[in-house]
Amino acid sequence: MNRPGVMLISMLPEIRNLGMLYLAESVRAAGHDAGVLFMTNVRAKDRGGIAFAYNVDETDEELDNAVRFVAERKPDIVGLSLMTGHYHRSVALTKRLREVCPDTEIMWGGIHPTLAQEESIQHADSVIVGEAEDAMV
Repeated sequence: MNRPGVMLISMLPEIRNLGMLYLAESVRAAGHDAGVLFMTNVRAKDRGGIAFAYNVDETDEELDNAVRFVAERKPDIVGLSLMTGHYHRSVALTKRLREVCPDTEIMWGGIHPTLAQEESIQHADSVIVGEAEDAMV
């Protein structure tokens, strides 16, 4: 059986997003491959299934680097975790992901999609409301 690949992307500007790490472990425990990309640096570096891409206000080049990092892993599902302050960055990232990974399902979760479901579903294939562990696995 082919295990679906999941790439989780945290739009939070720090790497201590324990909820995202917990979600990745839940996905792995259910028998699926899972990676995590933190949007906090210019370069995406893979460190055992956890990646770091540093810079809060990404340039076009940095967004392209993040999309390339995701596309190289060919996930079946991309899950973005975002707050309202990350909305516009998330829309831009989602558009770029759709161009490069048209067959990948894109899920949005976090505070903004939970509170603004109708707005969020205009950009994502699905919106996760509340805790994502049950919805993702």
